Amino acid sequence: MNETVTYFAYGSNLLTDQMTSRCRGAHPMGVAELAGWQFRIGERGVATVTAAETGSVWGGLWAIPADQIPALDRAEGVHNGIYRREILRVETDRGPLEALVYIEDFIRVGEPRDGYVDKILAGAVEFGLPDWYQHELATWV
Repeated sequence: MNETVTYFAYGSNLLTDQMTSRCRGAHPMGVAELAGWQFRIGERGVATVTAAETGSVWGGLWAIPADQIPALDRAEGVHNGIYRREILRVETDRGPLEALVYIEDFIRVGEPRDGYVDKILAGAVEFGLPDWYQHELATWV
């Protein structure tokens, strides 16, 4: 049986269609909160998270077959230095878990790419992220 990795998505990878096309066998596990971080759109126009004592980022958890992580790394540009992988603690309704999180080295806030935040919002609806958080995400449009 193939080992799975728990992945925390906070950007466009919340979308089921996108994730299942990037990672064969990926399936959603539920909602999680990444405390001590904040959501940002970087100067490249895509999402990242930055450390923030009082911040909180909500997202979706995916169970991904371990052999699909290289495909997700390619999609996230890990080998080009765009994102890096970290294992961080997230809170779920079943307690804390460690999850893989992709983080872009943040320099400054940018404008989101056309239609990008709409993808994130659609994924937030699919996962059932808190309404107040969806409204917060919508301020990036």
